[in-house]
Amino acid sequence: MKAIKHLLVLAVVATTAVSCLMDKPEVEFSERRLVVPAEGGSYTLTLWATGVDSVTVSEDNDFEDWQHEVDWITDVELIREYTESEDTRALLSTKSAVRLTVLPNTDGTKRVAYLNARSFGATDRVKIVQKAE
Repeated sequence: MKAIKHLLVLAVVATTAVSCLMDKPEVEFSERRLVVPAEGGSYTLTLWATGVDSVTVSEDNDFEDWQHEVDWITDVELIREYTESEDTRALLSTKSAVRLTVLPNTDGTKRVAYLNARSFGATDRVKIVQKAE
């Protein structure tokens, strides 16, 4: 009887460990870089994620600078499209998209910003480069 209790406890611990390994947060943009003409325009970038916690734009290539706003990129909107997951124990991975508008560049110099996405502890980014007029 004592051996059965030990086996039962071991089975519970093993099940919990495997479950935790399956719950790996992920976020990944389909593109690494977006090159925008000086005229600007509206763009939609797709990403796969286990749920997006935040989407921000920064001028710095440092994930710690998430709160810095970029005034030449506006209307940043997360579009959520949920799909069914066959394995209900794992975190649900969904195809999402981020829509944004890049204003015309009249400064005469190239501009660079980073579109950042976070899903739990996972992060990913797209470098946005706007050409000069």
